[in-house]
Amino acid sequence: MQLRPVQKKKSVKLALATATTALLSGLSPLPAQADDIKWSGSLTNLYYSETDRVTAIEPVFTLDAEFSGERHWTNKLVIDTLTGNSHNGGVASRNPQTFTTPSGSSTYTVNPGQPTLDTSFKDTRFAVSSQWSQPISPDYEISAGINGSKEYDF
Repeated sequence: MQLRPVQKKKSVKLALATATTALLSGLSPLPAQADDIKWSGSLTNLYYSETDRVTAIEPVFTLDAEFSGERHWTNKLVIDTLTGNSHNGGVASRNPQTFTTPSGSSTYTVNPGQPTLDTSFKDTRFAVSSQWSQPISPDYEISAGINGSKEYDF
């Protein structure tokens, strides 16, 4: 009979906590002096329109900060606005058709033979995001971010 030493089971939680701690301990804190930060920003806009249909306007505001050691912090604000006539997916009919709006608070009627367009269509979305990235070795970079949005019909 041969006795073997009892092997302790390794905890996955402990291994992940150890790896996370090791990784985070290598991250440098933000610089103390504002002189070390290079700021840049941009404003772009998307405009799209179809004749007698939907129109989309989407300004995008971006603010970037570059820190020493190739560390970057990027922030973005997006505002989407959609208005105009939007096809509701219905099929033209020989009879008048009545539809409800997405909120269900009102109705609209489409005449016989006409495309089933919702003339009250509108939507607005606000989205924000923030992201931090930095190298963790000569060949690898780590990045973490958060995003959120709110829109009219959700």
